[in-house]
Amino acid sequence: MWEQTCAALRHLGFDHARLITPGCDHAPGRPDKRLVFENQEQPQRNPRGELFLKLPLVETDGTFHGTLILRKDLVYTPFHHYTLRRVEHLRKTLIRYLHKERSCCPTKAH
Repeated sequence: MWEQTCAALRHLGFDHARLITPGCDHAPGRPDKRLVFENQEQPQRNPRGELFLKLPLVETDGTFHGTLILRKDLVYTPFHHYTLRRVEHLRKTLIRYLHKERSCCPTKAH
């Protein structure tokens, strides 16, 4: 899943992404999971022209699955009219995937 996400972010011209998901509800003390993407094809970032998005991965019922953090240098890579729509589609896809992954989480021992 993360490889496909990175490919989509590279196609959209994002420079950096971080996916942070909480540990399993049934395994107390399990640390958060963090996945990082760095686009090595992009030149050095210009902080003055940087777009920063912090997107909660939350279902309509309020179930929290994590946070997706994105950065894009608008100086070197343009912002197209469809970019936000595609980011929202990616966010919803990640929510569906994480929902399925969470349902596979081992249940608490009685």
